[in-house]
Amino acid sequence: VRAPGTPPEVEFPQQWSLNCKVLKRTVYQAANVPEALHRRGVVPFQADLTRPDPALERLLAFYGGVGLPFVAVLDRDGREVQHFSGLFTAGSLVDALNALK
Repeated sequence: VRAPGTPPEVEFPQQWSLNCKVLKRTVYQAANVPEALHRRGVVPFQADLTRPDPALERLLAFYGGVGLPFVAVLDRDGREVQHFSGLFTAGSLVDALNALK
């Protein structure tokens, strides 16, 4: 459960997705990503779409996602700061996290 005023980072992975596995091993395990999450007080959430889930699919569509992997970085009020679709770098995710106020 996220405390009020805590910005979330919502990841939409699938266990069988090769691109999701690549991101897990390259982006999410890069030293600067967990550090930036902690520094900004961001709570990462996984909305696992390995199995169909209409509620999570609506949430994905709400953020503009049409394919996986997809990540939405939100501010403390739940507004989207930036989103990433497909493959992206640790540096681009850190830049989005650093843009949080």
